[in-house]
Amino acid sequence: MQQHIPQALTLSTWILGPVLLALQIFGLGYAWAGLLTPARQEDLHPRRRNLATAAQLAAVGLCLLLLLNLVLAQTGLLHPPVATIAQAVLFLIGCAATRNARARHITFPSARVTLAAAAAFATATAAVMLLPNRAEWVAGGWDPGVYINNGLHIARTGSAHAEPFSPFDQLTESELDLFTHHFDQHREAFPGIPVDPDTRTLQMYFFPLTPTAVATVAQTLGPRGAVRLNLILALLIIPLFCALLLQLTGNPGISALAGLFLLLNPVFLYHLNIPTSECLQLFLLCCIGWFLAHRPRRGAVLIAAAIPLLAAILNRLAFLPFAAMIPLILAWLDRSDATWLHKNRRYSALWIAILLGWCVNWAAAPATMIRLLPVVHMLGLAALALFALTLIAHRITSLPAGRNLLQHWGATAEIALGCMLLIFAFSLILPWVPAPLARAAFNLKMLLPYLGPVTAAAAMGGFLLVLFSRDPALQRLRWPVIFLLACGLALVVQRFAANLRPWVTRRSLDNLVPFCAILAAVLVHRLAPPQPWQKRFPRLPTRLPQI
Repeated sequence: MQQHIPQALTLSTWILGPVLLALQIFGLGYAWAGLLTPARQEDLHPRRRNLATAAQLAAVGLCLLLLLNLVLAQTGLLHPPVATIAQAVLFLIGCAATRNARARHITFPSARVTLAAAAAFATATAAVMLLPNRAEWVAGGWDPGVYINNGLHIARTGSAHAEPFSPFDQLTESELDLFTHHFDQHREAFPGIPVDPDTRTLQMYFFPLTPTAVATVAQTLGPRGAVRLNLILALLIIPLFCALLLQLTGNPGISALAGLFLLLNPVFLYHLNIPTSECLQLFLLCCIGWFLAHRPRRGAVLIAAAIPLLAAILNRLAFLPFAAMIPLILAWLDRSDATWLHKNRRYSALWIAILLGWCVNWAAAPATMIRLLPVVHMLGLAALALFALTLIAHRITSLPAGRNLLQHWGATAEIALGCMLLIFAFSLILPWVPAPLARAAFNLKMLLPYLGPVTAAAAMGGFLLVLFSRDPALQRLRWPVIFLLACGLALVVQRFAANLRPWVTRRSLDNLVPFCAILAAVLVHRLAPPQPWQKRFPRLPTRLPQI
């Protein structure tokens, strides 16, 4: 049965809706971005500074908006009067806090850049609303249908809780088994809708942040905008991705090429038209990288990094062990400075966000947590193990002998880790593979045609270049790409998704897809000879990410 969603394009959803959504995102970003700026931008070229400011506004604004709406939805208050007042209060609190922090040279972002970014986003969103309708999923129709149904329910009722209605009240246990599937502590009505085992009412499924994002868009753009959620997110992902790479490398050529390769990636393009959680996860991952790119020391910036980290866990619990890898990587990068106690205080906000994400998922998505209980336990144990490793790393690097050892062998250890991951990836595509890795090898071989064999080969070359380069700009890319490759290979080994293609390629959208885009850009930029147009248009690479 086809899912029927009213998608008529009206003046309010085409013009007023994009303007309102832009004001919500960039308004909150303007109020709070000054407090949460990861690095001083005054020494940057004006165009680079404008791009960095726009990326900062989008990262801060959308994360705060989604978390605020999530709280309102869980309390049943996400309807226009209350939501508007709550957003206004959060805006005023941010403005007051930024104004009071002027003594520390903290100021508001440029109003001109804020208005320009909001206008560009609103215009692009209006263009997205003109795109033809898509119909690639069915009612209840697994992930996209569930996300859209849940999001539209939240937008209509203002609550993330299902209505107290049960179609199974009058059925006996034997009759109930005809219409539902029961296993362990979980019961599902066909096709895959959770049923409360006690009250027999229908429950909300999946983790809460993507349905909240669907509801946020639906309240301003209507159902037509809700099914275009990932296209709207792409309008923020591409400039944020380019700005992040420009911040890491300082090279506008690499930044522009990586943004182009991401935009042209078949997996990325395919999933822009299917509203699932991975596109939002990619945006949140870019936000985390944005705040941590320069290894900040200000407590406010580390709290800011904890905000998208919390949001990423609320979006996908499978990110939990990867989230726990981030403080471990930061502990390694900080091996030469700060005391053991100072390091633990510095990154406590990140661990609090990880723990809070675990707890909130139990409160907001109990049916999903129970349904995936064995996986939930495994993810929790992995996060605990990484927490213990982080404490050990802090302790070792606080000792003089440990610091001296890592100072001499730290870079070699990073290269060795990267080479081990690369060798493991190559071993999965060989004709002979050990039996325990047969499934992982099959998953990777089936994924490569969608990523593009040439792009994947270029990414491997770029990875070797990053590992062995002495260029500080490329060395700053070393840990981000190692992290992305580790995440991608972990999901190749254990996919946790149906064996349907190209559907299952969405698992690579927030790891191997940006990995290939970044490293292919590095290789192409390093190997490509200077072109004649570069002498005539030397500023074009800087302008491309802005465009």
